[in-house]
Amino acid sequence: MPYTSLVSGTTTPSKGATSAEQRACMVCSIRATTTRGAGRRVRILISSTQPPGMREIEDQGHEAANGHLIPAAASGSGIDLRNLVAEYKETNTPYLNHGVEKEIRNAIKSGERLAISVIPHYGNRGSGIPTEIEYNYGTVEGGMMKHCVISQSPTGGTTRGSADCPRR
Repeated sequence: MPYTSLVSGTTTPSKGATSAEQRACMVCSIRATTTRGAGRRVRILISSTQPPGMREIEDQGHEAANGHLIPAAASGSGIDLRNLVAEYKETNTPYLNHGVEKEIRNAIKSGERLAISVIPHYGNRGSGIPTEIEYNYGTVEGGMMKHCVISQSPTGGTTRGSADCPRR
């Protein structure tokens, strides 16, 4: 299900999500803030912190990783299933953690306000593993948005999108 967020604001679901997107990620509202020392209120609805698809990756003989849709640097929860998707470890690091998420972390550390939209795409019917994760993000001050799509695979990922999208 698509996320739309303005850091220092609220995360809400976008309209028009497909049933496959709804299956893996039900988002109601997550409070996100970058203010130091301020508490975040996130209501945990499910006791497990493993999103759908984690066991599926492990059953394939690969290492799984919890993927944050809204990155931790932007106050995305690492325990709320509404913000997590199953990722292959080789896609999570380096393609996401040292690519898109690194740019987001750097923008936040420099004090910039960031607009983020993240959409997991589920291309395999009945699977809890997103085949692609689409990021649209940019700084409010800069006024430019990047469009990056990370395709997942057990051996790593590929990136396509804007010319300035980080590639590994």
